[in-house]
Amino acid sequence: MSGTAAGRPTALRILSAAALVVILLAGVAQLPHQWRMFVQPALPIVRLWADADAQHRLQYADVSYDLLRAVEAAVPADATVLLVTSGDDVRGHEYRTFHRALYVLAPRPVWWQSPAPPDDTWESKWWISAPLDAAHVLSTAADHGADYVLIAADADLDLPGRRLLESSDGVLVQLDAGQPAPSGHPLASFQATGGWPLPLAGALLVIWAIGDALLALAARLNRQPPAGVQKLALTWILGSGLCSLALLSLDRLGLTLSQAAGMLAALAAGWIAWRAWTGWRRHREPVDESRRARSAPPGGFAQTGPSSEKQPINRRRAVVAGVLVAVIGVQLLLAGVLAIGQPLAGWDSWTSWGMRARTIFLGNGITPAVYADPSRAVTRPGYPLLTPLLQAWLYRWLGAADDRLAGLVLWLFFAALVGLVYGAVLRRSRGRVWALLAGAAAASIPWLVTLSGLAYVDGALAALALAAAVMLIAWLDDGQPGALLLAIVAFALMPWAKEDGLVIALVLLLAAVVICPPWRGRRGWVAALAGGCAALVVAAGWKLVTAGSPSAGAFLPLTAATLQANLGRITTIWQIVRENLMSVDFALIWPVALIFGLSTLALPAVQLRAAWRTNASILPLATALYLCLMAAIYLFSSFQPYYQHVLSSYFRLASQVAPLAVLWIAYTGSFPFVTTAQASIPRRGG
Repeated sequence: MSGTAAGRPTALRILSAAALVVILLAGVAQLPHQWRMFVQPALPIVRLWADADAQHRLQYADVSYDLLRAVEAAVPADATVLLVTSGDDVRGHEYRTFHRALYVLAPRPVWWQSPAPPDDTWESKWWISAPLDAAHVLSTAADHGADYVLIAADADLDLPGRRLLESSDGVLVQLDAGQPAPSGHPLASFQATGGWPLPLAGALLVIWAIGDALLALAARLNRQPPAGVQKLALTWILGSGLCSLALLSLDRLGLTLSQAAGMLAALAAGWIAWRAWTGWRRHREPVDESRRARSAPPGGFAQTGPSSEKQPINRRRAVVAGVLVAVIGVQLLLAGVLAIGQPLAGWDSWTSWGMRARTIFLGNGITPAVYADPSRAVTRPGYPLLTPLLQAWLYRWLGAADDRLAGLVLWLFFAALVGLVYGAVLRRSRGRVWALLAGAAAASIPWLVTLSGLAYVDGALAALALAAAVMLIAWLDDGQPGALLLAIVAFALMPWAKEDGLVIALVLLLAAVVICPPWRGRRGWVAALAGGCAALVVAAGWKLVTAGSPSAGAFLPLTAATLQANLGRITTIWQIVRENLMSVDFALIWPVALIFGLSTLALPAVQLRAAWRTNASILPLATALYLCLMAAIYLFSSFQPYYQHVLSSYFRLASQVAPLAVLWIAYTGSFPFVTTAQASIPRRGG
């Protein structure tokens, strides 16, 4: 069956194809810009991959990596350090030095004193303003329990005590000279040993086993379980999230990271052995063709072509498919070079997520230093731990906090996201070229590629949101319990990736309730109750763990008085949001999606119903609601000036739901290929 009975594509399919092609071309057109802005500057660091210290030394630029490593070796792991700077470049060099010290010296608390006067800016929240003299430094050290003072090179200060280190980059002073000099502390290596590929493969194999066990359970509940690329993508997306939650749970039960890793590895080995045994037994059983025929699903979801007959090779389609595969490969390579070719480079990737991963690894568990250290309030200690725990999981297997490989976690989420778009669209449309077009469009969203390459957690959240949406729509369409199970797991994991994930989960479930009201059916309400409870339980559980954690204070109180006082921000926020959404850095996905949605209103009635009266219409509804809600939250921003907050983060929030727009366009263009049994419009769940 093709687009119409006569074999011509419908106007709806043409509109969808045009929208996907525009997104794809706009994304590909940005490749030179991405190369110049992100990859080319990183190449000198990438070339030094064999020497982790050389890479860090070059990446740290104006911060003395050697001095920080020397301090790490000299200061005990339970000591507190006070960093003193001159105040000459408090928002530049000194601000970066403070963050690098927090990272390299973890898990040691590090406080920062500077003579620069405080103001209302974000940076000034984190330095202790005091005159640059011995009396005030000693007073600050006493107030914060600092045993050691690290004096930056440009701070002229003479302190009493024992000088442990002295160089042109800075001076380290042990304040209490009456205490014995520290005997030294072993350095935490930034480089895994030469045999690192084997333990890395073991760490990933355990995650695969966890995801495979979940998918096997779902398959027992589904007549048409996920298969092929879709199954592989879901195995990583959901398996990695469950592995991270398992590490948290085992930590709360008193197990160290090493003990938890051993337990999960043993369970994974048992599952793999069981799979091998059952597979061997199945292979030895005689094939019952009549049973195979009876068990084959009646619909077209499990098929990959319009007929079981062998199709003639279409060279034009083969060429197009080859080009699309090449585009996907280039985008994955671009993100991979950024993610794995250098140490963590994105600011938040190492100050927030990488900081926690390093602290968890060095502390062999989730110690209070991860979420309750007031000196780390700038890194938002209350953030969820999906990514840091996965990175610490890799470190434990590697035996070193090698943050060149930490980005692999986020790169795999990006690759799985692309694979999930391809697999979900293929399952729905039965056209490989169409599915490849959708996958290539999703892979070519520049901001998503860049954020995944720089190891920001937004790419992982985008993959989880996509998995939740795909499985939610499958549940609404067919009512198969296995799809609902996978959707519930994805909804539970979204707030574990980032706090924004709870909002995405709730708007998706709200959209499902709107699409499937009680008089049409109960599937939307079942999904809303089950998925909402799962997301809220995980979010509340982490809040209980981090109760009393120091707050970064990024937002003002969410009160009517604050809203009324900040209503004047609306115009500026709208201007920045509009520029973000219209930017070619999103491959024009937002204006294209808007134009596509409006264009469908002019289609004939049957195609208009195909575009909007299906369960896939939860995607534009939830996406639009999320974009509006997250724009409105800046009315409560505590940043001064507040628009810096919008400029630095809204594009990341929009990236989290950008794949949903691609999926909606591709799903809409899949009509009328939804089933082989009928060419009518798929009904809403009921």
